[in-house]
Amino acid sequence: MMEWIRFALVALLLLGMLVLVFLALTGVFRFHFVLNRMHAAGMLDTGAVLLACVAVVVAHGIHIADLKLLMLLLVLWVGSPISSHMLSRLEVMTDPDLSHHLKMEEKEATKDDNA
Repeated sequence: MMEWIRFALVALLLLGMLVLVFLALTGVFRFHFVLNRMHAAGMLDTGAVLLACVAVVVAHGIHIADLKLLMLLLVLWVGSPISSHMLSRLEVMTDPDLSHHLKMEEKEATKDDNA
């Protein structure tokens, strides 16, 4: 009985990972602005890898070797936001038509002008 519960939990985690991968890839290919694409790709980095690692731990049980998975998650969770931040700053600093992609309401624009 316990094996079936473990199997069902692993299947749900992997199904959730596949749904997240599908949504992230759809966002990467459907969005036109690069910062929106980077956000969709960032969801794939963090969420899908987390669900896959948790599914592996649940499938095999908790062992000392799972520290390798924890280290992998830590490297991805530290490295991915740093690289995304650097790429987004590069886009913001080099895109001459950035205001074309951004939408500000009139109140926000006047408040920033007065500051």
